[in-house]
Amino acid sequence: MRLGSVLAVVTLLVSGSATRADEFFCPRSGCPFLPMSYIDSPEEAEEPERLAQEYLSFDNQLADRPDRQVKPNDWSGFPRLPGLRGVRGLTGVIGNLMQVNPHVGVTWYPDQPVLGQPTDLGMIREYFQCSAPVWSNGTDTLVFSSHIQETSISTGAILPTTNTPFPAQLWNAWVGFNYFHQFANGVTAAIIAEGGSASDKPFSTLRSASAAATGLVIIPTEGERDAWILGVQASTNSQVLYNIPIPGAAYLYNPNDQFQALIGLPYSAINYRPHEDFQFQLLYMFLTTIHTRVIYKPDVDWQVYVGFDWANENYDLANTSSSRDRFFYYEKRVLAGWQWFWSKHFAIELVGGYAFNRYFVENNGFSFSLSGFNRVDVANGPFATLQFDYRF
Repeated sequence: MRLGSVLAVVTLLVSGSATRADEFFCPRSGCPFLPMSYIDSPEEAEEPERLAQEYLSFDNQLADRPDRQVKPNDWSGFPRLPGLRGVRGLTGVIGNLMQVNPHVGVTWYPDQPVLGQPTDLGMIREYFQCSAPVWSNGTDTLVFSSHIQETSISTGAILPTTNTPFPAQLWNAWVGFNYFHQFANGVTAAIIAEGGSASDKPFSTLRSASAAATGLVIIPTEGERDAWILGVQASTNSQVLYNIPIPGAAYLYNPNDQFQALIGLPYSAINYRPHEDFQFQLLYMFLTTIHTRVIYKPDVDWQVYVGFDWANENYDLANTSSSRDRFFYYEKRVLAGWQWFWSKHFAIELVGGYAFNRYFVENNGFSFSLSGFNRVDVANGPFATLQFDYRF
């Protein structure tokens, strides 16, 4: 999710996406960081009457704050799908299967020198991401999702291979839906589809329009704590092999409420809570997406964290000579953040950090390379993000 939407669920079950925060989080999302998970409601005893009412409970509740509980008749949160214990604890897109967290924010990158060119480059990125359930009858659920990101770039740099001006704006706008069906045997099937445009001139040509779809099956094991996750994804705008269906498989290991791990390709994630106040998150998505967080949450209303990300974004520039070429931005960063829920529904998040190994490059998705052509390297430097979150 941002990233993004669940699509990166397996964006791979491949990208997201957030992801936010960064498929990067988010295969398509350019968010600067993934939203943190909220406290899950305590594990309920497996009494028959409790299991019978499981569809009536929701996931965005705070276990130790009765004043912040949502009730079954509130159209809020994502109806819980039996058999998927442990999914909600995972970071990134797979965790977004069971969470709803609209957010809007802005990230500022101060001007830094462009290597090999007598100019600087600075960026201001604004983004909005939202997912919300719009219909559910107990066994079927439909979720609407949307992501819009605009990056304004201030520079006198040129793309050196083609000797063309550097784009002044990069847009990433998507809308889509996620459909889930729960079978009587506990298996969950999902179809996740999105359409949009990632370009310097969005929707200006048919080529600048993009589409992505994922088919997903989640098969609980006996006891319903663990699960196999199988999927296939295809996208016209992925990091590699666009337009080609990419299969994926992973195993969700959920031995207790303190540890969950999703091990597989092209997506793996770990969530570990050694103490009620501390949490560790690790996310990897093929090929070059890494997301880590160490979180300290001494109170239900606020948390601080540090982390490392290796993120990428890709765009289809309007004036490229080949429809197969994509314009990429790569970045590594270390960061520290603070999130505070000042009310039942609203939170503010402040993040600062240092970005390094930053560069833009064009290459062909059928001959993937981190070098490519039209490469523009930007010097290391700080960044800052302000984000507002809303919880239904």
